[in-house]
Amino acid sequence: INAEYMGRVQNLTRNVTIPHLREIFGKFGEIVEIEGDEQDPLCDFPKGRTTIEYTNNESAIEAFANMKGAQIDGEEINVSLIKIATTTDNKIPTQKTTTKAAPVNTKKRTRQGK
Repeated sequence: INAEYMGRVQNLTRNVTIPHLREIFGKFGEIVEIEGDEQDPLCDFPKGRTTIEYTNNESAIEAFANMKGAQIDGEEINVSLIKIATTTDNKIPTQKTTTKAAPVNTKKRTRQGK
């Protein structure tokens, strides 16, 4: 895969399916993956959004330039390109480490002496 970008599609209705998006967005190039839940009998995109990854940047850029303001299932979709984090030496990117904050004392303080 030679892509640095993937696309985000938002405002999808519950009627839109992964095969439906593959048909619409597939005309711009070969799709690697469409994120969704094909096992959900009611809706592939319960949150109304997904990401679409193409095999190359040109396809992603063309698709999202052409689909800006388009309608799917009667609703105008929102589309945007997302830069994919890549490494130069083909190593798997390392996960950022997070530190936990010290626990907060939730006990109510009282004034002594009054």
